[in-house]
Amino acid sequence: MNEPSAGPATADSHSPLARNAFVLLIAQMVSTTLAVVLNAALGRALGTAQFGILFVATSMAGFAYVVAEWGQTQYVVREIAQDSRREGTLLGTTLGARVLVVAILAGATAATAWLLDYDAGTCGLAVFIVAGMLPFFLAQAISLVFRARERMEFDALAATVDRVITLGATLMALALGAGVVAAAAGVGVGGAAALGAAVLCLRRLGAPRLSASDEELRAMLWGGAAIVLTNIEGSVQPYVDAILLSKLSPPESVGVYGAARSFVGTLVAPSIIVSVAAYPRLSRAALGRDLLRRELRIVMRPLLGLAALAAVGTFLYAQPAVDLVYGRDGFGPAGAVLRLLAPGLLLLFVDNMLALAVVAIDRPTPLAVAVALKIAASAGLSLVLIPHFETAWHNGGMGLAIASGVSEVVVFVAAVLILPRGSLDPVLLSDLGRALAAGAGTLALFHFLPPLPLAAGVPLCILCFGALSLACRLVRLEELLALPRLLLRGSGKARGGEETA
Repeated sequence: MNEPSAGPATADSHSPLARNAFVLLIAQMVSTTLAVVLNAALGRALGTAQFGILFVATSMAGFAYVVAEWGQTQYVVREIAQDSRREGTLLGTTLGARVLVVAILAGATAATAWLLDYDAGTCGLAVFIVAGMLPFFLAQAISLVFRARERMEFDALAATVDRVITLGATLMALALGAGVVAAAAGVGVGGAAALGAAVLCLRRLGAPRLSASDEELRAMLWGGAAIVLTNIEGSVQPYVDAILLSKLSPPESVGVYGAARSFVGTLVAPSIIVSVAAYPRLSRAALGRDLLRRELRIVMRPLLGLAALAAVGTFLYAQPAVDLVYGRDGFGPAGAVLRLLAPGLLLLFVDNMLALAVVAIDRPTPLAVAVALKIAASAGLSLVLIPHFETAWHNGGMGLAIASGVSEVVVFVAAVLILPRGSLDPVLLSDLGRALAAGAGTLALFHFLPPLPLAAGVPLCILCFGALSLACRLVRLEELLALPRLLLRGSGKARGGEETA
């Protein structure tokens, strides 16, 4: 059987990807800002003790939803992208399964909290939060259709509505003296508003006829098993790191590493945004090796540029960033940890995309094995490096940072081996070389410049890296000139698989 030909990438090839990445970026910026405001309000209103109780209950509920999601985000988007005729059945089955599983997990969460000897108030709060998160969980199920259709603006709208209404409802509940219950109530109200917005958006696009199917449910459970295992492994990694560091270093080193690690989520957000925007296209391209090769080439070049920029910027301004957020007193050594985490960002960006490509071709099981090996490799290196850096530098987190970055090689090598031979274009090596050249040039330039404050240095770093990227053709001038048109162009069609001409 002949595979579809993968023609040269054009500006229109990037149109939905650029637009979707842009709207997801804006939504992420809004969500991050509102989350900071919400956490600040809760912390100030509740105090440390009550906020600690809320943290415990929220953590329990969050883990329950990792299980409840069961890899549906990747599985359902992939299946709809590849066969839109199943959309109504997949969505209906997903909605029904989520309601049933959350009801079961609410009881399991209460039982777990009781077995861990938490008081009745904490047990009840955990269950209340699990219930309060259900409406937004259902809204996210509908958003899987938006993603599969490459209409991320509706996904972003539902998420933004949730954050805005949650913040408003929580602040109102706090003002009325609701205490920790305010957080759970706010989550429920915001999720209900997001669910309403998602339903309206789906109707505007043309809602499919919903139905549920035992066959689809069995396929979903089987298809999502390896994916959810990988997600759980990702959730386990921070706990393994924290336990190892706490056993091999004093509490101060643990706090320093935690402060440095808190920046990583924000730094890798661009890779997650690009990966989410590209996933429906990768899922359709997975039906033919040449198509997959083409789509990976389109998405990997800008991703390599973002990865190199994130690594360079973090390396240059790790210490000023730590000083700004946490202060130098006590947390000063976190700057050295963050600088050591910087090189690993390049590999982390690439691994995020390649892992989604592996899921798109329906090979999540070997990926789950690779992630488990990565956790083991990181733990083994940490047992050697943490004591060394604790003795030499009184900062065991530096050893953990190195172990974390080096162990990412396991996932990278595994993903390359799992993907079909020929799906990674050799030209990606030259793109990587261009990204590294732009990064090295930026570092060299800043080496000769006098120290600059964070507010001036970061924009200058971006400008320098951008200019060098243009010079070495990592970024094409014609692409920059076409970007406003690509971002503003309407989709024109409701189906994600039909690109605008």
